[in-house]
Amino acid sequence: MGATVISTLDSPTQRFALDRLVHHLLPLRMQNVKDGAVLVIENQTGNVLAYVSYSGEPLSSRFVDGVQAKRQAGFYLKTFPLWACL
Repeated sequence: MGATVISTLDSPTQRFALDRLVHHLLPLRMQNVKDGAVLVIENQTGNVLAYVSYSGEPLSSRFVDGVQAKRQAGFYLKTFPLWACL
């Protein structure tokens, strides 16, 4: 018998995250922004509610994991001031 896999993904949250990601990426296409990712984690439990990766290249998008992809250090430095403002 196979192993049991338990997922904490929440379908409405997953769909909402993908919709919002695409909504924000489309206006940025003129600035050559094509890829993005969203990871939603519930603080109290650590459950992953949404894990979305979107690539503007349809032929290779299923092979791209934007959540785990390596990024330049500047990417992370910009994230912290953003969260501080929220």
